[in-house]
Parts: sequence; structure tokens; C-alpha cells
Amino acid sequence: MLSGLYDAPMSCDFQTYRHGIRANLGQFSQQLLQVFFVGLTIGLQRNVIPALAETEFGVPAGSFTQLMAFIISFGFVKGAMNFVSGRLSETWGRKKILVLGWVAAPCPFPL
Repeated sequence: MLSGLYDAPMSCDFQTYRHGIRANLGQFSQQLLQVFFVGLTIGLQRNVIPALAETEFGVPAGSFTQLMAFIISFGFVKGAMNFVSGRLSETWGRKKILVLGWVAAPCPFPL
């Protein structure tokens, strides 16, 4: 499925790039898969965050304003961290930041 992912030349010359979906099917498939998983994550966020707010933080179930404030604050923090991680990935490299995120993600669970 991803066989053509790294077949593109490393040159920055526009004429050497292969254009079109069929010519870049590996890259297109990977991007499509990533968009699918982001959609699943956003869907889970809208379902799980209110339940988490209710069970873990004591936000009443019928309190729409408090639930929305919880979701909106989560969105703002995530958006801000996207900018931070983007800058860090430009400085340190994308792979290092991704691995650091995967390693650091389980850290809050023991707390």
C-alpha cells in the first residue's frame, strides 16, 4: 500500500516531482489514513471528554455550559500545543518530537 511513499526524488526542482494521485498513491493513501484517524480522534473527543469531565472532575451531567467550557478549554490547550510542537519539530526534527510524544503520553497515568 505504501510502496511508492519514498520514491519521489529529493531534488527541490518542480519539474522532477511526479504529479497526480496515481503516481503518488502511497503518499496519498498514508495521508488519507491519517485524516481518517484524526476524524476518529475528534469524534472520540466529543464523546469521551464530557464523560471524563463528569466522572473525574465532578462536572454535572446536565450542565451544558460547564461541559462546553471543558471541551473548549481542551481545544485551546491542544491548539496551543500544536504550535509549540510544530516549532519544536522544525528545530529538533519531526521524528524526535513524535517519539517524544509517544513516550511522554502515558506519563500522566501513574500520577
